[in-house]
Amino acid sequence: MAPSNLTYRPYDHERDNEAAAACIAHAFGTPIDLCSKWLGMLKDEFRVATLGDTLAGTVVLYDAGQFFGSKSVRMLAVAGVTVTAEARGKGVAKEMMRRCVLEMHEMGAPLTSLYPATQPLYRGVGYQVSGWIYEHRIPTGDFAPRPGDTPGDERALDMRPVTENDHPRIKEIYSDFARGLDGYIDRDRIFWHRVFLPQAEPTDSFCAYDPATGEIEGYVVFKRRSGGGDPGTQLVMDVAFSTPRAGRRLCVFLSSHSSTIKDIHIRGGAYHPLQMLLTEQRYEWLKRDYWMNRVLDVPSAIEGRGYTKGLRTRAEIAITDPIIEANTGNWTIETDGSGGASCTKGGSGMVMLDIRDLAPLYSGLFDARTLRTLGRLSGPDDQLDALSAMFAGRGPAVCDQY
Repeated sequence: MAPSNLTYRPYDHERDNEAAAACIAHAFGTPIDLCSKWLGMLKDEFRVATLGDTLAGTVVLYDAGQFFGSKSVRMLAVAGVTVTAEARGKGVAKEMMRRCVLEMHEMGAPLTSLYPATQPLYRGVGYQVSGWIYEHRIPTGDFAPRPGDTPGDERALDMRPVTENDHPRIKEIYSDFARGLDGYIDRDRIFWHRVFLPQAEPTDSFCAYDPATGEIEGYVVFKRRSGGGDPGTQLVMDVAFSTPRAGRRLCVFLSSHSSTIKDIHIRGGAYHPLQMLLTEQRYEWLKRDYWMNRVLDVPSAIEGRGYTKGLRTRAEIAITDPIIEANTGNWTIETDGSGGASCTKGGSGMVMLDIRDLAPLYSGLFDARTLRTLGRLSGPDDQLDALSAMFAGRGPAVCDQY
């Protein structure tokens, strides 16, 4: 049951900073001065929940996008969800998130995404597991090409440190690279800040460029692990390339660290594109985490993503959304072969599902028949096959954490 005196409102830095920083520090074990700095940087993105005049919880919203079917769909990433120790067990988190979902819908975003500390809380407000992130450990020497394995054109590219003037080109390369990877984030300024300065720790960035033209064709951002981590490992924060030779040049560059770095760690899906350029695919999955998505606006989400060109099919679904009334009802989805789709109110509603179970179908994590086997939806085979064809995915994943 929701507390009757709970208020959900924008963060006020002068009024809320001390209590919010203490709340976040207690929840995540982060030094309170870093929490205060984070709040100061994101004054417009934070929200708070209060019980009476007392701060009881925090949440932050990052306005970005997410690629599905090679198109970017606006997405609000949720992070920093905390509840003060004394307010726990009173229903604060669920009610705060319910109101957050309503606000995000009013903001006009089709999707929202988060990494759950506990999944039941977020399932209760319409989220469902929709993809994953892996951290791969690859022996540094394995990045070195064997003689005869490559055409050798990577030797035409040089490496140099990235400067701030290079950032527009770096972002362009990333966007083109990520567009083909379902689930990858279409980064806003906050996400890029987290790439180049994660948790206020400096990174080293290098680019592969053609010395004849000056054109950048790929880049890598990494930092050396410190503290309790293995000093012989290098964490890659981000890597992307626009040409095959740039990918191979980055591999040669990474392999050149083998005298001091034993392993390279790269984040992404179950299989990162860079790994296809290795002579041998020998790696370990060190960490696996799931992210959860929620559809905030059914027609905007469905019409905003991309679909396979040439696909012409139709499905009629019935959605139940206990929080966003506008999503509840029957919808007809049609793909017209152009790579787009229409989603209109009405139809027979032959496939029935809850709003939360639209998320893993939409992302391509599971096809419709699998979701029926899991008891997440019901409907006839032909309609399920139509939905599976529409949302056929490529292993939804991200390389960013938020």
